[in-house]
Formats: sequence, C-alpha cells, structure tokens
Amino acid sequence: MPKQHWRIVLTLVALCLLTVSFQPLVSALPQTVDAQSLIVKTGGVRVRCSLTVGGSFNATTDAISGRLHPTQSDPGAYVGEISVELDTLDTGIALRNTHLGEQYLEVMRGDGFTHATLYNLRLDEALPHDTTRHDTDFSATVRLHGTERQVNGQTTLRWTDRGLEIEAEFALSISDYGIAPPRYLGIGVRDEVEITVTFTATTDDAP
Repeated sequence: MPKQHWRIVLTLVALCLLTVSFQPLVSALPQTVDAQSLIVKTGGVRVRCSLTVGGSFNATTDAISGRLHPTQSDPGAYVGEISVELDTLDTGIALRNTHLGEQYLEVMRGDGFTHATLYNLRLDEALPHDTTRHDTDFSATVRLHGTERQVNGQTTLRWTDRGLEIEAEFALSISDYGIAPPRYLGIGVRDEVEITVTFTATTDDAP
C-alpha cells in the first residue's frame, strides 16, 4: 500500500479512537440549565400568627420584589434574593400595624430591619423542563431583624401563560431573630409563625 494511503488509514483509526474515548466524557458532563434570570412581577406574603389564647390573625403584603438566577454547577440552586417591605404588612387593625412595625420589627432602625430577605434558595429536586407542575422541598436563608437563619419548607412551581408561579411555605421562630414576643392587653403571639410566599416570575426576555 502506498505510503500516503497508510497515513490516511492511520488518521482515520486515530479519529475513531478519539471519538470512542471522548464519548463517555461528554455523557458525564452535567446538563446545562436555563441561565435566564427569573424576575418577580407580582406576588404577596402572608404571615399567620397564632395567639396564646387561641385563634390567629394574618399579616399580609404584596410589596415583594426580587430576582433569582439558576446556577450552572447546581440546577437546583439559585443566586439572587426575594425581598419584602416590612412596613407594608397589614394585620387588618391600624394600631396593631403600628405596634408590629415600630415595637417588634423595629423598621425605623433602617438597613437590616426595613426588609425581610430570602436568598441562598435551593430546591431539593431541580425544576424539570418537561413539566407544568413541580412539588419539592427547599432550603433558604432568611435575613430578618438584623439576623440570618436557615429555613426549610415546601414549594410548588407551576408554568402558566403568565410565567412561573411559585408558592413556598415555611415556619420560623421569631425569637431566633431577636424579636420580642408581641403582646397587647394580655394577649400574645406564639413564637412560631407560618409564612406563605407566592409570586409570579418571568424570564429576562419575556414581554
């Protein structure tokens, strides 16, 4: 066989070996995720406060904003944060609103007290691309009253024509955040409060 033909054969063999050896490496690489940011468009927060004498009341607000961005290394993890304006919480009673904001949440103290922030969000099971509804547990860090603590809860994510609808539920201890137990006329609020966060997020390129 002429020398140039041997060179062609050896080149083809080398390419085949390279392809075979490279294929397992390709399949072992992590799948990329949609790297678009999710921007909060509309939403709200409900804080359910149980009373020491029985019964409960809700503190609610729709002053929620933020942006989340999935990481490449962990599709279930998100950078960014969701922020809530605490001085907009409404309990249905004006005097109670004042006491909650000024005496307990101490929003007048400025940075670290005017907002509650959720960040370091991680879904236990990453959001699949081929489903319209996804239920999973999650963990996150909550910054509140100048203090940061990790929380764990459950969340439901739904793709709709408006975007990605997210509902997250978790509980936290107000004493963990250095908040004095709210009390008025002998009636107090129990230490654990239940929080529901709902919002619709769209991607950067959404109209």
